[in-house]
Amino acid sequence: MENSLKPHRSEASAALARRYFREGLCCSEAMVKATLETYDPGFPVESVLPLASGFCGGMGDRSGPCGVISGGIMALGHFSGKGKSPRGAKGSRELARMFLGRMQKEADGLVCNEILEGMRFTNWNKRGCRKLTEKGARILAEILEANRLVGF
Repeated sequence: MENSLKPHRSEASAALARRYFREGLCCSEAMVKATLETYDPGFPVESVLPLASGFCGGMGDRSGPCGVISGGIMALGHFSGKGKSPRGAKGSRELARMFLGRMQKEADGLVCNEILEGMRFTNWNKRGCRKLTEKGARILAEILEANRLVGF
């Protein structure tokens, strides 16, 4: 198959995140699982997935950061945290800031309750959350790829 015909991995990660959310994982769990499975397929994702569970739904009561953002930053740390990248922790923080900025623009906020309020009736059956999870995974993948943190 020609390279141009292969689906871009950012799209594959986004589709996985959407599917995992639909299948019952929360936003933060779907972000971690989709990203690690797409970009580090040999990594035992199930061993770290419970770490993302407490970040679901704005840290449980919707008053904290959106789980898409929390899960995305957790996944980002897997590729850019201490010992992972020559840029070290400082580079990881810069990338987290970049992800936060793009997500804030996309979601019109960072706090779960504020984002949900903005969605209003468009979040029927968590449709808005599913779409935001998918978009967040795509944004995260683009950042990982643009910063050469993952192989191609």
